[in-house]
Amino acid sequence: TSERIISKPIVQKSRQANIPGWLTLPTLGTFFSGYGLLLSSTSASSDRDSEVFWVGLGFLICGGLFFTSACLGWLISVYSVTHARDKRTKIVFVRLYIGTLTLTTISLATILVACMQYSLRFENFPIENDERGTIACSIDSKHSCSFCNNRYGWDECPEWSIEDVIKVAQTQMKGSATGAFIFISYSISALRFGFLLQNHVSQYQIDYL
Repeated sequence: TSERIISKPIVQKSRQANIPGWLTLPTLGTFFSGYGLLLSSTSASSDRDSEVFWVGLGFLICGGLFFTSACLGWLISVYSVTHARDKRTKIVFVRLYIGTLTLTTISLATILVACMQYSLRFENFPIENDERGTIACSIDSKHSCSFCNNRYGWDECPEWSIEDVIKVAQTQMKGSATGAFIFISYSISALRFGFLLQNHVSQYQIDYL
């Protein structure tokens, strides 16, 4: 019907325009998560030698991918199709959008699994005393540790037990896993819309006939 032919493009256009707004929260969220884990001095993964250092780096990369997807979404929403060449170009943009979000989803899923594994590892394979002191000094936000970065061979941060350090490290990993799960829901929803959008763009000639 004429109503369907007219209303469907309008609805799709509105949804396309909402892509940048929809991806704003996960973009900021992943950037802040990455900053908290990678750059904050109170994070167990802030040390470049830490095995979980790459988790923070992964969040920053996902933030960049979300931002790229948002930019592609904006470009898709403002790009007009007036002939076959425009249609092919827009399909390329949509496929880049889908590819970027697919990579984002895979990266976040990897982070989620890794954080869960690290959390279990901290519990099943307790850290050594030397590692305890180093980690405790790095995550101590209240400056309660003594002998941090000492040159005399004393134990760093004797105020923190191994159990204390494991508990804090597990909390950070579980929080990161929860954040990754939430961000995955955003990426999957945006990815699903990308496939619908690809189908819609491929039918432009039918819709506007």
